[in-house]
Amino acid sequence: MVLTFLLFTIVNGLPADQLDKPHKWVPAEQCAFVNPPVVPYYWDPSCNSNRVSLGCWADGVHTECRFCGEEPYTGIHCPSDAIVPSHKKCEFDNPPINTY
Repeated sequence: MVLTFLLFTIVNGLPADQLDKPHKWVPAEQCAFVNPPVVPYYWDPSCNSNRVSLGCWADGVHTECRFCGEEPYTGIHCPSDAIVPSHKKCEFDNPPINTY
């Protein structure tokens, strides 16, 4: 079980739903989102405040916080220390009338 989690983390980044459990700290944890994002993100020191690059300023606070991997950021590779939001289930403030 632990080996599976570690392999997933190395290959796919850190699942966002694992941040509250013991894990190796990753720089992307410095990002300060008002609402949890649905797109993977990581800390990219190459984002420069003198120019705007796609995905930089992801949290609206830190230049180095950068989105990656999903539309429209498919051209930005997610490194192994990226934080990947969980897409295990649908969540609604008000559940739909029709089944989902």
